[in-house]
Amino acid sequence: MACGLDLELDDRTAVAPRPPLDAGERVARRSAARRRLRALVVAVTAGVVVVGAIIAGLALAELGPFAVEEQPLEAATFTVERYLGQPEVLELSGVATLTSAAPAGDRVFSPDRMVDADPLTAWRADATVRPPATDETVDVLLAAPAWVTAIAVSNGDHHDAEAYEASGRVQRAELWFDGDLVVGATLLDLGRQRQLLALEEPILTTAVRLSLVEVLAGVRHEEPALSTVELRGYPATDDDVPLALERAERRPAAGSLVSTVQQGPLSVRPRDGADQGS
Repeated sequence: MACGLDLELDDRTAVAPRPPLDAGERVARRSAARRRLRALVVAVTAGVVVVGAIIAGLALAELGPFAVEEQPLEAATFTVERYLGQPEVLELSGVATLTSAAPAGDRVFSPDRMVDADPLTAWRADATVRPPATDETVDVLLAAPAWVTAIAVSNGDHHDAEAYEASGRVQRAELWFDGDLVVGATLLDLGRQRQLLALEEPILTTAVRLSLVEVLAGVRHEEPALSTVELRGYPATDDDVPLALERAERRPAAGSLVSTVQQGPLSVRPRDGADQGS
Protein backbone atom coordinates (compact mmCIF):
# COMPACT_ATOMS: atom_id res chain seq x y z
CA MET A 1 0.00 0.00 0.00
CA ALA A 2 2.98 2.30 0.53
CA CYS A 3 5.21 1.57 -2.43
CA GLY A 4 2.60 1.88 -5.17
CA LEU A 5 3.30 -1.49 -6.73
CA ASP A 6 0.48 -3.48 -8.26
CA LEU A 7 -1.06 -5.96 -5.84
CA GLU A 8 -1.49 -8.56 -8.56
CA LEU A 9 1.80 -10.38 -9.00
CA ASP A 10 1.35 -10.91 -12.74
CA ASP A 11 0.84 -7.16 -13.35
CA ARG A 12 3.50 -5.93 -10.94
CA THR A 13 6.03 -3.50 -12.43
CA ALA A 14 9.57 -4.73 -12.31
CA VAL A 15 11.86 -2.65 -10.07
CA ALA A 16 15.57 -3.37 -10.17
CA PRO A 17 17.04 -3.88 -6.68
CA ARG A 18 19.65 -1.33 -5.52
CA PRO A 19 23.04 -2.61 -4.39
CA PRO A 20 23.84 -2.02 -0.72
CA LEU A 21 25.95 1.05 0.13
CA ASP A 22 29.37 0.65 1.58
CA ALA A 23 30.34 2.38 4.86
CA GLY A 24 32.01 5.40 3.18
CA GLU A 25 28.99 6.17 1.05
CA ARG A 26 26.68 5.90 4.08
CA VAL A 27 28.81 8.40 6.05
CA ALA A 28 28.98 10.81 3.07
CA ARG A 29 25.22 10.70 2.56
CA ARG A 30 24.51 11.26 6.26
CA SER A 31 26.91 14.27 6.26
CA ALA A 32 25.24 15.75 3.18
CA ALA A 33 21.81 15.26 4.75
CA ARG A 34 22.97 17.02 7.92
CA ARG A 35 24.32 19.96 5.87
CA ARG A 36 21.02 20.28 3.99
CA LEU A 37 19.11 20.17 7.26
CA ARG A 38 21.32 22.84 8.84
CA ALA A 39 20.93 25.07 5.77
CA LEU A 40 17.16 24.62 5.88
CA VAL A 41 17.04 25.48 9.59
CA VAL A 42 19.18 28.60 9.03
CA ALA A 43 17.03 29.71 6.09
CA VAL A 44 13.79 29.18 7.99
CA THR A 45 15.18 30.97 11.04
CA ALA A 46 16.33 33.92 8.95
CA GLY A 47 12.95 34.06 7.26
CA VAL A 48 11.19 34.03 10.61
CA VAL A 49 13.42 36.88 11.84
CA VAL A 50 12.73 38.97 8.72
CA VAL A 51 9.00 38.30 8.84
CA GLY A 52 9.00 39.08 12.54
CA ALA A 53 10.76 42.38 11.92
CA ILE A 54 8.28 43.28 9.17
CA ILE A 55 5.34 42.38 11.39
CA ALA A 56 6.78 44.41 14.26
CA GLY A 57 7.32 47.40 11.95
CA LEU A 58 3.78 47.21 10.60
CA ALA A 59 2.37 46.93 14.10
CA LEU A 60 4.42 49.90 15.31
CA ALA A 61 3.36 52.05 12.35
CA GLU A 62 -0.23 50.78 12.49
CA LEU A 63 -0.12 49.78 8.83
CA GLY A 64 -1.39 46.83 6.84
CA PRO A 65 -3.37 44.35 8.96
CA PHE A 66 -2.50 46.38 12.06
CA ALA A 67 -3.93 49.64 10.69
CA VAL A 68 -6.42 51.28 12.98
CA GLU A 69 -9.74 51.27 11.21
CA GLU A 70 -10.88 54.87 10.97
CA GLN A 71 -14.51 55.44 11.77
CA PRO A 72 -16.47 57.21 9.01
CA LEU A 73 -17.29 60.84 9.56
CA GLU A 74 -20.83 61.83 10.36
CA ALA A 75 -22.50 63.15 7.24
CA ALA A 76 -22.95 66.93 7.07
CA THR A 77 -26.26 67.75 5.37
CA PHE A 78 -27.26 71.32 4.63
CA THR A 79 -30.75 72.15 5.92
CA VAL A 80 -32.27 74.95 3.88
CA GLU A 81 -34.85 75.83 6.56
CA ARG A 82 -32.07 76.76 9.02
CA TYR A 83 -30.30 79.16 6.70
CA LEU A 84 -32.59 81.65 5.06
CA GLY A 85 -31.55 84.68 3.08
CA GLN A 86 -28.58 85.21 0.79
CA PRO A 87 -25.06 83.91 1.47
CA GLU A 88 -22.74 86.47 3.07
CA VAL A 89 -19.04 87.22 3.02
CA LEU A 90 -17.57 85.02 5.75
CA GLU A 91 -15.20 86.37 8.38
CA LEU A 92 -11.67 84.96 8.28
CA SER A 93 -9.13 84.35 11.03
CA GLY A 94 -6.04 83.79 8.91
CA VAL A 95 -4.47 82.93 5.60
CA ALA A 96 -1.36 80.89 4.83
CA THR A 97 0.66 79.92 1.77
CA LEU A 98 3.49 77.53 1.09
CA THR A 99 5.75 80.27 -0.32
CA SER A 100 5.71 84.03 -0.88
CA ALA A 101 7.73 86.18 -3.25
CA ALA A 102 10.14 88.72 -1.79
CA PRO A 103 9.09 92.40 -1.75
CA ALA A 104 9.83 94.36 -4.93
CA GLY A 105 10.20 98.10 -4.50
CA ASP A 106 7.27 99.36 -2.44
CA ARG A 107 5.17 96.26 -3.14
CA VAL A 108 4.81 93.37 -0.67
CA PHE A 109 3.49 89.94 -1.76
CA SER A 110 2.66 88.36 1.62
CA PRO A 111 -0.44 86.12 2.00
CA ASP A 112 -2.50 88.75 3.84
CA ARG A 113 -2.59 90.79 0.62
CA MET A 114 -5.23 88.35 -0.66
CA VAL A 115 -7.70 89.17 2.14
CA ASP A 116 -7.07 92.86 2.85
CA ALA A 117 -10.11 94.04 0.84
CA ASP A 118 -7.79 95.93 -1.51
CA PRO A 119 -7.93 94.74 -5.15
CA LEU A 120 -4.67 96.55 -5.97
CA THR A 121 -2.55 94.37 -3.66
CA ALA A 122 -1.61 90.77 -4.38
CA TRP A 123 0.17 87.69 -3.10
CA ARG A 124 2.64 85.94 -5.38
CA ALA A 125 4.33 82.56 -4.92
CA ASP A 126 8.05 81.86 -5.13
CA ALA A 127 8.89 78.62 -6.93
CA THR A 128 12.60 78.90 -6.08
CA VAL A 129 11.98 77.92 -2.44
CA ARG A 130 9.21 75.39 -3.08
CA PRO A 131 10.13 71.67 -3.06
CA PRO A 132 10.28 70.15 -6.57
CA ALA A 133 7.06 68.65 -7.97
CA THR A 134 5.02 70.36 -5.26
CA ASP A 135 1.87 72.35 -5.92
CA GLU A 136 1.57 75.76 -4.29
CA THR A 137 -1.19 75.85 -1.68
CA VAL A 138 -3.27 78.61 -0.11
CA ASP A 139 -5.06 77.99 3.19
CA VAL A 140 -7.95 80.28 4.07
CA LEU A 141 -9.07 79.87 7.70
CA LEU A 142 -12.56 80.79 8.86
CA ALA A 143 -13.17 82.67 12.11
CA ALA A 144 -16.04 80.24 12.82
CA PRO A 145 -17.45 77.10 11.14
CA ALA A 146 -19.60 77.86 8.13
CA TRP A 147 -21.40 76.41 5.15
CA VAL A 148 -19.34 77.64 2.19
CA THR A 149 -21.33 78.19 -0.99
CA ALA A 150 -18.79 79.97 -3.22
CA ILE A 151 -15.26 81.34 -3.45
CA ALA A 152 -14.63 84.69 -5.16
CA VAL A 153 -11.14 84.98 -6.65
CA SER A 154 -9.23 87.78 -8.36
CA ASN A 155 -6.89 85.65 -10.44
CA GLY A 156 -3.46 87.18 -10.99
CA ASP A 157 -1.94 90.47 -9.87
CA HIS A 158 -4.56 93.22 -10.32
CA HIS A 159 -2.31 96.13 -9.35
CA ASP A 160 -2.38 97.36 -12.94
CA ALA A 161 -2.45 95.96 -16.47
CA GLU A 162 1.33 95.57 -16.59
CA ALA A 163 1.41 93.67 -13.27
CA TYR A 164 -1.39 91.41 -14.51
CA GLU A 165 0.58 90.40 -17.60
CA ALA A 166 3.82 90.05 -15.63
CA SER A 167 2.67 87.44 -13.08
CA GLY A 168 1.23 83.97 -13.56
CA ARG A 169 -2.48 83.16 -13.32
CA VAL A 170 -4.07 79.99 -11.93
CA GLN A 171 -5.71 77.77 -14.52
CA ARG A 172 -6.74 74.73 -12.45
CA ALA A 173 -7.07 74.29 -8.71
CA GLU A 174 -8.31 71.75 -6.20
CA LEU A 175 -10.48 73.03 -3.35
CA TRP A 176 -10.08 71.04 -0.12
CA PHE A 177 -12.64 71.15 2.70
CA ASP A 178 -12.79 69.44 6.09
CA GLY A 179 -13.67 65.76 5.85
CA ASP A 180 -11.41 65.00 2.87
CA LEU A 181 -13.81 66.68 0.46
CA VAL A 182 -12.12 67.78 -2.77
CA VAL A 183 -13.68 69.83 -5.57
CA GLY A 184 -11.95 70.57 -8.86
CA ALA A 185 -12.08 74.14 -10.15
CA THR A 186 -11.08 75.83 -13.41
CA LEU A 187 -10.18 79.52 -13.34
CA LEU A 188 -10.30 81.71 -16.43
CA ASP A 189 -7.85 84.30 -17.69
CA LEU A 190 -10.43 87.10 -17.61
CA GLY A 191 -8.20 90.08 -17.04
CA ARG A 192 -8.61 92.31 -14.01
CA GLN A 193 -11.99 91.14 -12.81
CA ARG A 194 -13.12 88.72 -10.14
CA GLN A 195 -14.68 85.35 -10.87
CA LEU A 196 -16.95 83.26 -8.71
CA LEU A 197 -16.37 79.55 -8.06
CA ALA A 198 -19.85 78.42 -7.02
CA LEU A 199 -20.23 75.03 -5.30
CA GLU A 200 -23.04 72.69 -6.32
CA GLU A 201 -24.00 72.21 -2.64
CA PRO A 202 -22.95 74.15 0.49
CA ILE A 203 -20.06 72.44 2.32
CA LEU A 204 -19.58 72.58 6.10
CA THR A 205 -15.98 73.43 6.97
CA THR A 206 -13.64 75.50 9.12
CA ALA A 207 -11.09 76.19 6.37
CA VAL A 208 -10.53 75.91 2.64
CA ARG A 209 -7.27 74.90 0.98
CA LEU A 210 -6.62 75.91 -2.61
CA SER A 211 -4.07 73.62 -4.25
CA LEU A 212 -2.85 75.41 -7.38
CA VAL A 213 -2.38 72.55 -9.82
CA GLU A 214 -1.86 74.34 -13.16
CA VAL A 215 -0.60 77.87 -13.76
CA LEU A 216 -0.36 80.06 -16.87
CA ALA A 217 3.05 81.75 -16.65
CA GLY A 218 3.29 85.52 -16.91
CA VAL A 219 5.69 87.39 -19.15
CA ARG A 220 8.08 88.07 -16.22
CA HIS A 221 7.13 85.63 -13.48
CA GLU A 222 6.08 81.99 -13.81
CA GLU A 223 4.70 81.93 -10.27
CA PRO A 224 0.95 82.42 -9.72
CA ALA A 225 -0.48 85.53 -8.10
CA LEU A 226 -3.86 86.13 -6.44
CA SER A 227 -5.23 89.56 -5.55
CA THR A 228 -8.32 88.50 -3.60
CA VAL A 229 -9.76 85.31 -2.15
CA GLU A 230 -13.16 85.64 -0.52
CA LEU A 231 -15.33 82.89 1.02
CA ARG A 232 -19.10 83.21 0.88
CA GLY A 233 -21.78 81.21 2.63
CA TYR A 234 -23.69 80.87 5.90
CA PRO A 235 -22.15 80.90 9.41
CA ALA A 236 -22.96 77.52 11.01
CA THR A 237 -25.54 77.41 13.81
CA ASP A 238 -26.91 74.93 16.37
CA ASP A 239 -25.68 71.34 16.02
CA ASP A 240 -23.73 72.16 12.87
CA VAL A 241 -21.04 73.94 14.92
CA PRO A 242 -19.81 70.94 17.00
CA LEU A 243 -20.19 68.71 13.94
CA ALA A 244 -17.94 71.01 11.93
CA LEU A 245 -15.34 71.13 14.72
CA GLU A 246 -15.32 67.33 15.00
CA ARG A 247 -14.83 66.90 11.25
CA ALA A 248 -12.05 69.50 11.26
CA GLU A 249 -10.26 67.76 14.12
CA ARG A 250 -10.33 64.36 12.46
CA ARG A 251 -9.75 65.32 8.81
CA PRO A 252 -8.83 68.99 8.49
CA ALA A 253 -8.72 70.75 5.14
CA ALA A 254 -5.74 72.93 6.02
CA GLY A 255 -2.49 72.10 7.74
CA SER A 256 0.47 74.12 8.95
CA LEU A 257 2.23 75.97 6.14
CA VAL A 258 5.48 77.91 6.01
CA SER A 259 4.25 81.46 5.54
CA THR A 260 1.31 81.99 7.87
CA VAL A 261 -0.53 85.15 8.84
CA GLN A 262 -2.96 84.90 11.76
CA GLN A 263 -3.88 88.09 13.54
CA GLY A 264 -7.26 87.27 15.02
CA PRO A 265 -10.39 87.81 12.92
CA LEU A 266 -9.52 89.53 9.65
CA SER A 267 -11.84 92.27 8.55
CA VAL A 268 -13.02 91.28 5.10
CA ARG A 269 -15.66 93.67 3.83
CA PRO A 270 -17.87 92.96 0.81
CA ARG A 271 -16.92 95.00 -2.22
CA ASP A 272 -19.33 97.38 -3.84
CA GLY A 273 -20.77 96.77 -7.27
CA ALA A 274 -18.08 98.79 -9.03
CA ASP A 275 -15.32 96.31 -8.26
CA GLN A 276 -17.24 93.05 -8.15
CA GLY A 277 -16.33 92.02 -11.68
CA SER A 278 -18.13 89.04 -13.20
